[in-house]
Amino acid sequence: MIMEGLQIAVERDFPDLVRVAIILLRNPYQQNSSEVAETWRKATSTEPPEWMTQ
Repeated sequence: MIMEGLQIAVERDFPDLVRVAIILLRNPYQQNSSEVAETWRKATSTEPPEWMTQ
């Protein structure tokens, strides 16, 4: 759901919502990168983006 919200926020140019979504995705990645990365790959068929992994 957060990824879908991020996509909508980007498409509609809502920078505040983009920032919130990034925080909500980055924090769990920092706590458990392998599990979050695997979930991201399954949901998007891509590697986690750089903004998440930094």
